[in-house]
Amino acid sequence: MCHKKLKIELCNNVNFIHGQNGSGKSAILAALQICLGAGANRTHRARNLRDLVRKEGSATHARVRVTLLNKGPDAFQHDVYGDLIHIERNIFLRGSNGGYKLYAEDGKTCKSEKKKDLQLLLDQMNIQVENPVAVLDQEEAKKFLTGKAEDKYAFFLKATDLEKLDRKYSEAKEKVFELEDALGKMRNQLQPLADNAKKLHNEWEEFQKLEQLEMKIATNNVKYAWSFYTKCKNELDEELKVSVHHCETSDSISFNNWSDKLLTVCLFFP
Repeated sequence: MCHKKLKIELCNNVNFIHGQNGSGKSAILAALQICLGAGANRTHRARNLRDLVRKEGSATHARVRVTLLNKGPDAFQHDVYGDLIHIERNIFLRGSNGGYKLYAEDGKTCKSEKKKDLQLLLDQMNIQVENPVAVLDQEEAKKFLTGKAEDKYAFFLKATDLEKLDRKYSEAKEKVFELEDALGKMRNQLQPLADNAKKLHNEWEEFQKLEQLEMKIATNNVKYAWSFYTKCKNELDEELKVSVHHCETSDSISFNNWSDKLLTVCLFFP
């Protein structure tokens, strides 16, 4: 905005920043808001971040860095960042913005470039840069003092975070509707698959029964073959006894019938 380069050391308690109109008091507040996650519209000083960059000479970007004390019960990941956390945001006139960077106590080691980590930090330290009770700029003050009842109610919703909760609730409700719709579609897609799976399961059971029948047939064939073999063997034994008896009384024996039966048994057991 109006500062080419400015560094302010704040004390641990109450700080007063004073000066004439146009000296850059609001710019300091806007820098705090922007660096800690607020949008350009929330500062009531610009519509987008690029409009906040000081237009002078060959300036290409603006850099804002805020250092937070990171001690006590509200400390955020103290083992990672240490006693101080440096938050930096770069705003470029051309191209994409540089986003957020969270540095450790030494101010040089970047530990994160994710906005969600910044949001976790702000939640941990209860810093609400978009809450008009925490940051009351001139525009918000005018709305509160001279605004209508609806404006004051909107102020109340922001101050108590009910507006944020309502937005989160609406987003969650919409997400539930989307999931229910997706679930219904998935069920419709799964039903034909379930029917097909049931059909295949029934066919598999039929194949199992068929396989059992085939095993029984094979077993019975073996039993039948052995029973036939036993029968033929007994008949051959009887005929052999008769043949031996005839051998004692005759010079020649006919073995035609015996050979036929032996061939039959060999066909069963090749």
